Amino acid sequence: MNKRCSCKISGVTMEVNRSSTLFLEREMIFPKLEFNSRTEVLQYMAHQFTKLDLAKESYAAALIEREAHFPTGISARAFDIAIPHCASENVNRTSMAVATLTHSVDWHAMDDPNKILQPTVVFMLAIKDPDKQIETLQKIMAIIQNSQLLQDISVAVTRDEIFSKLDPILNV
Repeated sequence: MNKRCSCKISGVTMEVNRSSTLFLEREMIFPKLEFNSRTEVLQYMAHQFTKLDLAKESYAAALIEREAHFPTGISARAFDIAIPHCASENVNRTSMAVATLTHSVDWHAMDDPNKILQPTVVFMLAIKDPDKQIETLQKIMAIIQNSQLLQDISVAVTRDEIFSKLDPILNV
């Protein structure tokens, strides 16, 4: 059951939809990771989905293939981010992972694949029901439009810190 509610996050009040499913779990938050490439980020995060049976074994390859043709880098208000995702047939349960990177990696921009961005926060999505994609993207937009929230996430050093910032928006 969904309902609208107001949340005050990092000093900004937002209207968000709430559902009863847990979308982001602490186990899917990875602070301060170090990678040398976008592919390493995708492989690591995708492995976490398959390890918890949130996605199928095909998930990693599907993410990498999709990124090659439809990149997911976004220049947000605070800094560059990435929102990798792939087709629902590779997903077992709708969920999300968040990684903060100790240093940025090259990522092609969603709006201009020739443009290279330098994200330090990655929100990886696994959406089982394509009809829920818009609702999921609305939640993500509420996050990336809040510069202070993104800054808080990027400097957080523990899963609990990041979870406490995102839980009011993504879960309940």
